[in-house]
Amino acid sequence: MIIFADQIIPSIMKYGIIGTGAIGGYYGAKLAYSGKDVHFLLHRDYDIVREKGLKVLSCDGDFSITSIHAYKDVKEMPLCDVVLVGLKSVNNGLLAHLLPPLLKEDSLVILIQNGIGLEADLQIMFPNLSIAAGLAFICSSKTEPGIIRHECYGSINIGNYSCKDNAKLQAVIDDFTHAGVKGCTGRISRGTLEESCVEHAFQRHDGRPEYNDRPTSVKSKDRTAHPRPDAGGDSCRSTFRCREHSRTVCRQDDSDDTPDGTVFTKYET
Repeated sequence: MIIFADQIIPSIMKYGIIGTGAIGGYYGAKLAYSGKDVHFLLHRDYDIVREKGLKVLSCDGDFSITSIHAYKDVKEMPLCDVVLVGLKSVNNGLLAHLLPPLLKEDSLVILIQNGIGLEADLQIMFPNLSIAAGLAFICSSKTEPGIIRHECYGSINIGNYSCKDNAKLQAVIDDFTHAGVKGCTGRISRGTLEESCVEHAFQRHDGRPEYNDRPTSVKSKDRTAHPRPDAGGDSCRSTFRCREHSRTVCRQDDSDDTPDGTVFTKYET
């Protein structure tokens, strides 16, 4: 925080994104597009993102990050004030070597992942680390290298796990708000997280999956072809009805070898 006389000017925080997929890529892109200092760690998408940038096809309006801080090696990334982790939780063992090059003494790590107990596991790995959990209320997918499709929703709740600096948590929410992402902060409730994982993600509607109104987090790997209602019988791999936009969304799921996959995550706000 910089203070000039009676005027307070917030310092610009530096963000690191580990897992630039359907979730981490979307929120990182929103922050970067709003002018925040965001640095993306990429794997298979690195070459194409370096060449063409990161593109988001969004129900709220398409946008691209053409001048992007993209890295293939985490050791080349700068120290970050906030690190957003969007990896699949089965790959969290990689955090032991992915996080240290990014961390300062007061860095905050926010896990935007599916699963219970991930924060506790990370705290064992890094006892003095400030950790929070991000609950994403979004439907998005990475449809091809360097392209993220945002179908609907998009807010995020950040639950404090071990961060003693509440001002930093609020600053993150303020940055998200400035980027056009609704959000709020709170304390993690284990009961709420457990409920979110065991609730059924879908209710059937005319033979197709539909989001219910309960908080839930689910990764879609539905390989059953459903007929497109608006494409003359063509098929796709996942279909659902978006209540927010009152339409049926239907599109091709990612292939099994895509590192980020298609992720549907919904949390009631």
